Amino acid sequence: MTRTNRVMRGFAIAIFLFSIFFITTLIFKDYLAAEFTKKWPLVDAIVLNSSVVQKVGNKGRKYYCDQIKISYVYQNLSMTSFLETQDSNCGAPQEEITRYPQGKVIRVHINPAEPTQVRSMDFSLNSRAVLMIIVDFILVLLLHDTYFKEVE
Repeated sequence: MTRTNRVMRGFAIAIFLFSIFFITTLIFKDYLAAEFTKKWPLVDAIVLNSSVVQKVGNKGRKYYCDQIKISYVYQNLSMTSFLETQDSNCGAPQEEITRYPQGKVIRVHINPAEPTQVRSMDFSLNSRAVLMIIVDFILVLLLHDTYFKEVE
């Protein structure tokens, strides 16, 4: 194996290890958020309004997110808030709007430390985590064929 091949192989291994660490960290963060949510109390809520809103991100890029306003009672206090759904409210906004029509009664988790933070009952690992797992698997396949086979 030539020096150039060894350097390229080492570089590929370093990138691969970094990507594994980075992806694992993000997935673990999402996993913890989902697990903490399951421990929050459940209450019934009524959907007051469901809409798709336009937001502007970095460099003026526009994107669309769902905004689901709900009403609920927690510790004898009537409250209104916006529901946090699985994909950070921007994964598939039209799909979320269809799932939460006005007047629908839903079960939600309430953060006891911050009662205005409300998450849907099915809050779990979001699609970003699944996508990262797929990308990492593709990286493994590509790097294996390119750099991990012995050069004769």
